[in-house]
Amino acid sequence: MLVFNTPYRLLLFTSVTLLLIGSCFWIRFVNMPILEELNARGLTAQAQVVWVGEPYRVLRRGNYSRTGWRIDMKYQYRTQSGVLIEDEKTFVKQNAKRLTVGRTFDVVYLPDAPAIHNSAYGNGYAGAGMIYALLPLIAVCAFMTMFYWRRRPAEWTGPKLWPPIAAG
Repeated sequence: MLVFNTPYRLLLFTSVTLLLIGSCFWIRFVNMPILEELNARGLTAQAQVVWVGEPYRVLRRGNYSRTGWRIDMKYQYRTQSGVLIEDEKTFVKQNAKRLTVGRTFDVVYLPDAPAIHNSAYGNGYAGAGMIYALLPLIAVCAFMTMFYWRRRPAEWTGPKLWPPIAAG
């Protein structure tokens, strides 16, 4: 028995298709409202870099294999009401060449929730561009799902435990 035979490829592509579609819904209904609120009601403040770490090498393996050089940065900004907000970011070394202590940059934050903010350095809020980038992947995975759906064995009744457990 092949580990990745046609039925399991079908399950794999079906799962990836659903995961990508779910990601698009997450972006549309969770991230994009935050970006829209920041654009509509956001206030601008000057953030200042207060600490830049030394470059370090990351050697992580597994589901999220992230190897390479990183630099950590901490910054802070003061809201119009006087609240001091601090946050930190990790950058790929190549993207952090201009990071120096004392550097300032604009931050847009929500007045009623100043910890929710966005800047030129980004905060991980994906927008419509990410949805457009995922659409071709969804199309390919959906096509592969239909392809393997048509090629599945007629006698296949769904996934089973392997090796099968004998009734005893």
